[in-house]
Amino acid sequence: MSEKIGWSVNVNVEGGPNLSAADSQEVEAYDKIVVVAKAKAGAPGTAEETSVEVQPASDPKDIKFFFVTSNRYDKNLKFDVEEAGGASGIELDKPLLLVGGGIGLLLKSPKKLKFKNDLGNGKDATITILVGRNAK
Repeated sequence: MSEKIGWSVNVNVEGGPNLSAADSQEVEAYDKIVVVAKAKAGAPGTAEETSVEVQPASDPKDIKFFFVTSNRYDKNLKFDVEEAGGASGIELDKPLLLVGGGIGLLLKSPKKLKFKNDLGNGKDATITILVGRNAK
């Protein structure tokens, strides 16, 4: 049985164009994970790391939808795809939505992610990850 994930994006440039896109993605399974990326007390400078297992698909072509949001966004909140050769140092300074061919930007299947929170002052970040995939 398949699931359907719907998504939409609206972009408005002040005094310029208004663009929008909406679609849905059929997936065989989805995984939703909420993780707290802890921050160390004190000033930024020593990132705290939090790893999370996201989903079991080993072939990046099985991933159809990848969405990451947080209650905090900052260039000092980053994540890596922990598979050898996976993307690293991805700043979570805004929500991240990848669908279709855009998922290839992760370079490897996001089975496990490592978040690095260098916001300091105990500014923990609650991160929500939604992955739509083929079941294996």
